Amino acid sequence: MNDRPRRPWLRRLLQAGAAVAWAAVLAGGAGYWWFDQHILAELPSDLSHYREWRPPTNVRVLDVDGEVVDEFFVERRVWVDIEDLPEHVWRAFVSAEDRRFFEHKGVDPSGIVRAVVVNAKAGNKVQGASTLTQQLVKNLLVGSERSYTRKLKEAVLAYRLESEIGKDGVLELYLNYVPLGSGNYGVEAAARDYFGVTAAELDPGQAALLAGLVPAPSRYSPRANGELARERRRLVLRSMVRDEVLTDEEAATYLDDPVKLPSRPSNDKESAAYLTLVRREVRRLFGAEKPFELGLEVHTALDRRLQAVAEVSMQEAVEAHLARQGPLDGEEGPWAQAAAVVIETATGRVRAITGGDETRLEGFIRGAQATRQPGSSFKPYVYAAALREGYRQTDLVMDAPISLPAGGGKRWTPKNYGGSFSGPLPMRSALARSLNTVAVRLVLEVGPTEVASLARGLGVRTPLRTDPTIALGSSEVTPLDQALGYASLARGGVPLGPVYVDRVVDVHGRELAAAGETVALDPPVTLPGAPGRRVLDRGVAYEISDMLRAVVEQGTARKAKAPGRDRAGKTGTTNDNVDAWFVGFTAEHTVAVWVGTDGVRSLGENETGGKAALPGWIQIAEALGEPENLRREAPPEVLWRAVGSEWVAIGRGKGDKRPGSAPLPSFGRTSP
Repeated sequence: MNDRPRRPWLRRLLQAGAAVAWAAVLAGGAGYWWFDQHILAELPSDLSHYREWRPPTNVRVLDVDGEVVDEFFVERRVWVDIEDLPEHVWRAFVSAEDRRFFEHKGVDPSGIVRAVVVNAKAGNKVQGASTLTQQLVKNLLVGSERSYTRKLKEAVLAYRLESEIGKDGVLELYLNYVPLGSGNYGVEAAARDYFGVTAAELDPGQAALLAGLVPAPSRYSPRANGELARERRRLVLRSMVRDEVLTDEEAATYLDDPVKLPSRPSNDKESAAYLTLVRREVRRLFGAEKPFELGLEVHTALDRRLQAVAEVSMQEAVEAHLARQGPLDGEEGPWAQAAAVVIETATGRVRAITGGDETRLEGFIRGAQATRQPGSSFKPYVYAAALREGYRQTDLVMDAPISLPAGGGKRWTPKNYGGSFSGPLPMRSALARSLNTVAVRLVLEVGPTEVASLARGLGVRTPLRTDPTIALGSSEVTPLDQALGYASLARGGVPLGPVYVDRVVDVHGRELAAAGETVALDPPVTLPGAPGRRVLDRGVAYEISDMLRAVVEQGTARKAKAPGRDRAGKTGTTNDNVDAWFVGFTAEHTVAVWVGTDGVRSLGENETGGKAALPGWIQIAEALGEPENLRREAPPEVLWRAVGSEWVAIGRGKGDKRPGSAPLPSFGRTSP
């Protein structure tokens, strides 16, 4: 038998090949295992939420007329839909960063090869290989760590993201997410900051400049280096010509355009006090991050015309005080402060609020934060508590000296302004004349705890003393507290918190809620504006309101009286003329005005609420624009009783069974 010749070299070759194949299989398996465990396993597989996801955007604040008056942000960004952009805007970014964007699937192999060749010839990195999608993924998901692992993750996620949300979705996210220098993120914010236009109004040269910022936004920002920004614009314009987005002639018209940057608004914003309170309200309601995640558009009750009137009137109040009292310690400027709050009574909407001299955004707002003794402007709560217990404004009360124990063997003897006493007189007259001894006797009658409880129920939120001195306004309150409390009286005894926010809209343009409604978040957020629990009967609330009319018509605030105007309120002056107040309401609005200093320095001799605060209140009231002969309607349970030459309101409060006259038929206070 003939044996076939042996070929050992072939056997060895086959064995070596088999070994290589097995090694390749093992290496491939090990590589896949590593790729699966260290790349795929660490990446999110579902990116579908990016179809609706929006990056943190500016919170935009609008006034009552729908005008944007403030924006605040973590990253300065305003969302814009891609369909609202001219083609040359997004094409500028594609030409500059990823000309094959519409040809690859998130990763561009040919682009990688081209970049390697170009960089090898240049001897350093002059061209990047990342696609526009990879840039987005790097900023959005994987960070900028320099490693092959990060690049692999970036490539996988770029493919997945494009597969999930498509080219248009990627491009829209990119154009809204990309950093563009000087604190701007996205084309809309950058367009507004650098050119003073919206992204929809960008011309091709402006779009090219923005696209040129992407590689080094801080370095190329026109606010940092105008010449570098212009040079980058030239490069992008040439790329747009290469990609047939522009002709040579069109590009040439923008090559030498100057970059004229609009000035940024300073922190001395108009309505700074109001806007500060809106910002704080938004943070209180939604937290620190949620407003930017939702991209809130906050519609407020701010009336800028009325806000300007309030600010001017308070400035004139302190200047008038300076003219009366003269400069302090050699200083020529006003040394007093003043604050005003204007509320729409029926809704609680804060239409204007001032902060005092030199108010800054996020600064101290005296209208809402200054806690000061209210003096006699606190007395309406005392009288309202007495009415609730069965008193009527026609009942006689005693104005006579009174002495009370004050602890430590001492006694407290409240005195009236001017020092005289009137004996028995109607409650209505006692309030109109602001008699201290009567207020103290009423507190002793109904109890200081009851007075404090009623004031808190009506809207006063600061801590209140529960001793007889509460009758004279010994507890500190804010102007906003006083405005809220008086508004609750004018509203018929129903409290309502301050409403700065009328409604909120998210980044998609969907209304989330209006004042008093709940936003369906986790946890839910309820906007202020829903009425609270009634703390006074309607008739009793109207009766105290009618008593406050007498203060204007025949008492300490007669300067506020105006034909055809329904006005009511109370002056307040604290010991040594440290604080001066007038708080009152018209047919539709409640206004609180305070004048004082930030310390305990006296405003000076004769600086009473009627002299220092009332003129500013009148100025604001005249600007409210309410129609003449408009009067708040009395509830059905109110009785009208003739007292001398006038008709007064009697609420059917506790135990009141007496019949009354016919209701007052028309505006005015004369007999029907």
